Amino acid sequence: MKTARRPVVVTFVAATLVALIVFAIGKVVADGTPNTAPDVALLDTPLPVGATSGIPGQTPRATPSASADPGNLGLPLPDGMTIRAYSETSPWNVQIPAGPVLDPKSSAWIKDVGPLTGNVSSYTFPVYTVHGDSTRKVTYTASGIAAVISADGASQTRPADGRIDIPMPEGAVAATGSDGQIIVLDLDTGDEYDLWQVDTEARTATNMTKFTGGLLSPGTTSVVYPSRGAGMMYYRGLIRPWEIEQGHIDHALAFAYYRVSSQFRYPATKSDGTKRGMPEGARIQLDPSFDVNSLPDRTARIVAKALQEYGAYVVDYAGNRGKIFAEYEGTANWSADSASTRYWASEVVSSIPAGKLRVLRQWDGR
Repeated sequence: MKTARRPVVVTFVAATLVALIVFAIGKVVADGTPNTAPDVALLDTPLPVGATSGIPGQTPRATPSASADPGNLGLPLPDGMTIRAYSETSPWNVQIPAGPVLDPKSSAWIKDVGPLTGNVSSYTFPVYTVHGDSTRKVTYTASGIAAVISADGASQTRPADGRIDIPMPEGAVAATGSDGQIIVLDLDTGDEYDLWQVDTEARTATNMTKFTGGLLSPGTTSVVYPSRGAGMMYYRGLIRPWEIEQGHIDHALAFAYYRVSSQFRYPATKSDGTKRGMPEGARIQLDPSFDVNSLPDRTARIVAKALQEYGAYVVDYAGNRGKIFAEYEGTANWSADSASTRYWASEVVSSIPAGKLRVLRQWDGR
């Protein structure tokens, strides 16, 4: 007696529904819309060797080695982490070459961007730096995902009890907003801890990740990083006050907007987007021919110059037309005085012309 065979169309429909569910889970939203948990099913899935992303047809990536020279990053790291993170060959620390190859859809995508904003009062990241060797570690429990990423970024473990010991400083406070994030940087080990929806009194979080030695790494992982929509660390691309004080930013910035697509490209490891705009992980650049000295204030000129030299990566979905991430005001102590060398305000980047942005075909400009 022959066994009835399931029609191919049923299998196809079922697979399609599963794919849609995978992309719908884990929406991380900046600037006013709460996050939801990232997709657990993706977390242990490394990108294939030589693969760039979830975009068919993109040429194989040039991936920095996990053992790349960290340059001047020796342990312990300086107090306050007043030094550029990640190795010299990190995609976040390599300048965009002259005449980069642009994505064929660059102009169409950029039409949906702007004006830019830089809100630091909510839905961004407080930064706490500690000396882990002398800071008491406390156990935090995750109701969602707890993950420990290996130093080479190639594997992760998830404690069965959802617990991670964290050198959380006394008095640490999460950012305002339902996302409630915290970044903890251990200056003695280079470890980075990223927590989402933190309750410091109860010592709980919805999701939390420890990247072992992450600050000394290229700042990339081949496994899906649970934090953030694009599967990237929180600290990557964040503008900090000491950078504005010194007058230059020497790394790529973090960018989010409302039209991100469900596709992604290196250095992203996933996407929380559902639209038809830029893929997460895309690198954007301010046209180098634009005269940054035409901008009205010093802070805007510093950010614009970084956008020309290093660009910004699309890291998230946001409920606006373009956000540049700077450190949360609760730990940054930004000045509201436009004459100050620590000046920041939400509208400070709005004078940068979004229409002068462009999208690179690949992170390295090739």
